[in-house]
Amino acid sequence: MNISNVQRVITELLLDACKKCVSHLKQEMKDKIYAFVLYPSSGFRDFGLAISTKESLKKSDGNEGLVFDEDLFKSLQNHPDLLAMAQNYSTSKDYFELTASEWDNVSIYPELFESLNDYIYKHYDRFYEEGLEPQQISDVFKNAIISVFKSIEKAGLFNDNIFERDVLKGVQFSDLSNPELIKSVSAQVNSSAWHKKLSNNIEKMAK
Repeated sequence: MNISNVQRVITELLLDACKKCVSHLKQEMKDKIYAFVLYPSSGFRDFGLAISTKESLKKSDGNEGLVFDEDLFKSLQNHPDLLAMAQNYSTSKDYFELTASEWDNVSIYPELFESLNDYIYKHYDRFYEEGLEPQQISDVFKNAIISVFKSIEKAGLFNDNIFERDVLKGVQFSDLSNPELIKSVSAQVNSSAWHKKLSNNIEKMAK
């Protein structure tokens, strides 16, 4: 097996699926999308897509009008009970904003990933037959994901009114696994603001 060739094919099929997803979203979505995240199963045995909008977050949160910033936290220093409530609420807001498994639109457009998933199914066991370690297999998919998002950015596919100016990108898993891989991809494909926010959320969840 030529691993480089397999990675190239996976990258091409994944990019094609993402382009088709963007095309569908432009036609079907009314609310602006702030998150476009690849959503594979554990071990990258198949792929899907998860997206989120700020409107969908508001619908699931009765307190969307509240804003917690550093000044507010400072003003609550002498009120530990209120400070704890504000911190917990802020953490909760970040969690739902950043965690794909909590979004309304998860594993959407599965038919657009069929060619990619069929290819993975046919070749996955050969990774082990060729003696690849789990980390090496993971790197094949990680590199493909990073390459795809860089291609999407270069092509300006997110430069459309249906997307927020700064889109959260990357990869996440339904079981919240692989935090280091998620952060590694994020560092390559996200703005510094999104990457910092996502990394902080992952660290909070790990405590």
